[in-house]
This record gives sequence, structure tokens and C-alpha cells, in this order.
Amino acid sequence: MVDLQAALDALGAAVEAVVAHGADTWARLNQYDRTHAAKRMEASRKKLSLADAAFITAHEDAMSDIPARRVRLISRILNITRREAKVRLAAATRISGRPDPWAADPGAPVPDYMPYLADAVATGDAACTAVEKVDRQIRALPASVQAEITAAADEPCATLVRTQGPDSLDSLRNFLLDLAGAEETYTDKDHQRLRSFTVGRQGIDGMTPVRGLLTPEAAATLTRLMIDHATTGSLCDGRDEANEDTRTPDQRRHDVLLAGYGPDKPLATGRGATTIVAVMGIDQLSSGRGTALTDVGVHVPVSTLVKDPESITGCLQIQGFEGRTLFFGRTRRLGSLDQ
Repeated sequence: MVDLQAALDALGAAVEAVVAHGADTWARLNQYDRTHAAKRMEASRKKLSLADAAFITAHEDAMSDIPARRVRLISRILNITRREAKVRLAAATRISGRPDPWAADPGAPVPDYMPYLADAVATGDAACTAVEKVDRQIRALPASVQAEITAAADEPCATLVRTQGPDSLDSLRNFLLDLAGAEETYTDKDHQRLRSFTVGRQGIDGMTPVRGLLTPEAAATLTRLMIDHATTGSLCDGRDEANEDTRTPDQRRHDVLLAGYGPDKPLATGRGATTIVAVMGIDQLSSGRGTALTDVGVHVPVSTLVKDPESITGCLQIQGFEGRTLFFGRTRRLGSLDQ
């Protein structure tokens, strides 16, 4: 206890010393040293997430089992927002490896513990906000696969946050399902049931809103169409008009729909018909299960992609352990150094 109090005194003194150096001190550093110093300061701030987790774990007996009450208590004790308290509570479950004394194996860490993520926090590469992103998306999955995905996703998620930053953890659902080999909980029948598209009532300005839900296949097709034909200068008459294209992205997408289905202009041939390019493993192709990532970032069920075999043009791609293409089985290709 005395050692902890002494460490906190030293921490407070160190923070006061750093804060005492104002903008003038920072300005005297060259750009490299100033950036490096800021990174060191941020790494220290992130490491304190482990101390937060240790406090929360030790204070467990004084907290309610009701999540909302736990959030309010931590918010009140630390004088932080409830949102921040919720983040710290969620992160604590993943980076605090304190064993459960009442478990069958008292020495085993708690099931939610993610040691690789905890190590990323310990080295200052990840903050509690990054850990909470992973926790939230794992808990949104079916309970039956959460333990398996926790173990499988720990090291890849730690690598992601170290190499790509915390924003790379924003959309992990399909990545997590693929890691565990789990099936998407929403089936193609669910997608067909939920699909909708409604043209709303015309407003007083003459404009009409639209709303709806697209199936993964429809979303991938429409997104590909927009990428092909809604770029700056697309659907313009002549190079001069294309160079002076001042339309916003939303306006260009509107014009693509009008050109595709209206009497105004035909779609330019460009790169040919709109095609979905999807990447899947051989096991997925043979079984027709799982989800495949398309070239526009939309995940589509493999069963949907392979339902019409005659429309599929396939090629074999072999990747190394680092994801680099070693072989790309097409008749025409550009060879890379890896190949």
C-alpha cells in the first residue's frame, strides 16, 4: 500500500513537471524531438489503463452486479463521464488477468482476458478505448462463440492496433466470425425478408426522399456501380465538361441512377458491366458457407455468390503468411517481386 501511494506521489510530481513546460518549451524542440516527446507522453497515458483495470478489479466487491449502477459508481468516484466510465469497465474485463478464486481452476485467468491486448496496453500501443471497441463487438456476437472468438481474435487485434491504429478496430464483426469459422447469424432468408426500398412523399421543394435496406449482394452491386460511374467527370460530355465537373459525390451518385434508369444519358461502357469481385477460401467455395469480402468492402454470404455458377469467373490466388500474393492464376498479370 505504501509503495503504491509513493508511486502515485511520484506520478503526480512527474505530471506537474511535464505540465510546467508550456508551449514555449515544446517550441524549442525540433520537429522530430517534439513529435517523439508527444508519443512518449501518449504512451504513458495509455499504460495507465492497466492501473484503471487493476483498481476496477480490486473494487469489484464494492460494486453492484447491475451494469448501469457500476457505470454510475465509477463515474462518480473518478469524476468522469458515464460514457468514459463504461469504456473503462469494459476494457478492464479484457486486460485484467486476475484469476477467479471461486473458479474450478483458481489459477486460471478469467475467460474474457485477452493477454495480447493487455500487452499492447502495457507497451503504450493501445488505450482502453481500443480495447473497448474489441469487447463491444465480441459481445455483440452469439454467446455460443464468444469464448472461442476471444481466444482467436486476441493476437490479431493486438497486431491490428499496433500496425494500423485504433480506427482499424471499428468494424470487426465479419473478421471475428471468419477467425472462429463461425457462420453469420443472419441468413440469406433473413436478408430477403428485411430487404426494402421506398420512394417517399415529394416535399414542397419538389424533391423526394428514399429509404430502405439493401441485401449484401445489392449493396455490393450498387457500390461497384457507383465506383465505376460516379467519379468526377463521369457521364460528362467531352473532356472540357469533365474537367469542370463541380458536382458533389452525392450529386454524382444521383446522376448515375438517373442515367441507368432514366431517359437522360446511357452509362458509359467504361470497364464493362458492373461485376462483383469477391475473395473467399477454397473451403468456403466448396462448402458454400461463410462470408466473402468484395472489392468494395461489403461482406456477402458465399451462398449468395455461388447460387448461379454460370455467372462466376474464378481464379486461384495463393498468399504468403504476410498476405502478399505469391501466385495469381490468371492468363494475364503483372508479376510482383514476391511472385
